[in-house]
Amino acid sequence: MIILVPFIAFVLFFVQKRYFPNVLVDTSSAAAVMAGGIFINGALTQIAYLNLIEDFLALLLSICWFYLAYVFVHSAVTKQFSIKHLQAPLQVFGIGTWVAATSVFCIVQYLHYPSARSWTFVLAVGNFFLWLVYLYLIMVRIKQFVVRKHYRNVHGIILLTTVSTQSIVIMNAVVFPERIPTSLQIGLFSLGILFYIGGVVLIVKRYIRDRGWSLADDWKNTNCIVHGAVSISGVAGIKSGILSMDVAFWFWIWALTFFIIVEVIEIVRAHKRIRLYGLQEGIGRYHVSQWSRNFTIGMFLFFTITLDMTQIQHHIGWFYETVQRDFLIVGPWLVLGLLTIECILFLKGNLDQLLESSGTQFQKSKGL
Repeated sequence: MIILVPFIAFVLFFVQKRYFPNVLVDTSSAAAVMAGGIFINGALTQIAYLNLIEDFLALLLSICWFYLAYVFVHSAVTKQFSIKHLQAPLQVFGIGTWVAATSVFCIVQYLHYPSARSWTFVLAVGNFFLWLVYLYLIMVRIKQFVVRKHYRNVHGIILLTTVSTQSIVIMNAVVFPERIPTSLQIGLFSLGILFYIGGVVLIVKRYIRDRGWSLADDWKNTNCIVHGAVSISGVAGIKSGILSMDVAFWFWIWALTFFIIVEVIEIVRAHKRIRLYGLQEGIGRYHVSQWSRNFTIGMFLFFTITLDMTQIQHHIGWFYETVQRDFLIVGPWLVLGLLTIECILFLKGNLDQLLESSGTQFQKSKGL
């Protein structure tokens, strides 16, 4: 069945390009694969009986990855890559979702399709070079934020630098166990932390200096990555063996603190938007950046699953043990619920686009 996946994805790509050309794929659309992959590797393992469809979901994730790969390669072949993905300074950071999504895809492929591991190895190596290209692109854009003061538009998307880098560390640890030099893993991990510190500084500067911003309109969905980037760093440290459980525990405290702060802000923001714009316009419209919320909460859950508190040497206290135990109960259902809602919004948003596209083509055919 796995052999048919690229063909199925190509058929979907052909149908979309042939009959629905007005339906556009955003640069950050690969975040959907990130969210789906972390759900399969994390929340799904904690929900009884739901893991029976794990292979089906892995297959569906593979189709999504190949479809997006066709879309992005097609934009390069048709010489529209720069126009679609490199125009706005912040848009370029969205390419980080391609790296992280491919890392997640490689891990899912490695764990679920052992017979295809040769292909997974090749893809993983290719993903590392994709990360290097991404690194070059963002280095050019970072100058614009420092020199031209584009920090006024900065939001959590710039932390995809950390997410993509740490995803490479995790991919290396899973797909190439004991084959990647420890020094390279440490270098990548440290670079991800530096990206995080620099990104958070720019985000804080943006909201401090721009005193006219409003929570309802100017707080972005991608700001959830403020805690998600810490979570993926903690997972990367554990999976690669760079961090001991004692140190990883403090990363978890770091992630938990920002998780609470950011998600409280998100709840208040949702309340304000509903009050100002109503339920439909306030929170009921699909936007590609919403996948970041699914990914970051799913990643915090995965970090919580990965953290083994029985291996921690110092006394951690009953509070944190209780938080971990309770979140392992509630978290999987929270991630499942948010993912279900996002899939509904995605389907509704794309159906609206399809109907609008079909209506426009009908009017043109009638000469209206």
